[in-house]
Amino acid sequence: MLTIGISGKIGSGKSLLSSFFLEREDSYVVDCEKLASKLMEGDSEILKKIQKTFGEESVVNGMLNR
Repeated sequence: MLTIGISGKIGSGKSLLSSFFLEREDSYVVDCEKLASKLMEGDSEILKKIQKTFGEESVVNGMLNR
């Protein structure tokens, strides 16, 4: 199976390109941004470790301070 990674700046067309792959029956798209956001929801261990590593200001109101 061929694996393709898509990266780029904001507004560069990553989502548009991904939508073309989603239309094909023989392809699968993994949105790492959505997965990472899901892992850092609420009172997650990952969020706690980020705060411990990078300081209190890295997490605001239970969310990652980007």
